[in-house]
Amino acid sequence: ALLNAGIQSAGFIDYAQGAGRASHDLLQDQLLTQGVFGVPSFIVDDEIFFGREHLDTVLWRLNGSQGPMPFVRYPWQAL
Repeated sequence: ALLNAGIQSAGFIDYAQGAGRASHDLLQDQLLTQGVFGVPSFIVDDEIFFGREHLDTVLWRLNGSQGPMPFVRYPWQAL
């Protein structure tokens, strides 16, 4: 996939099996201790939002929580 996209892939496997894996594992451990257990997860002001249905709320919080708080959206609500 990297080659098809025109991205240089030399050294990627070594990185992924060495320093990249170590960085991934460290980040994973840090996130688990914060309560993040899956993707997509968003942390805003120490509050965890899990799932894309919370994107409106995350954006509202990042913009200063002005106006009414948006409703949580689920895919079936759009039907």
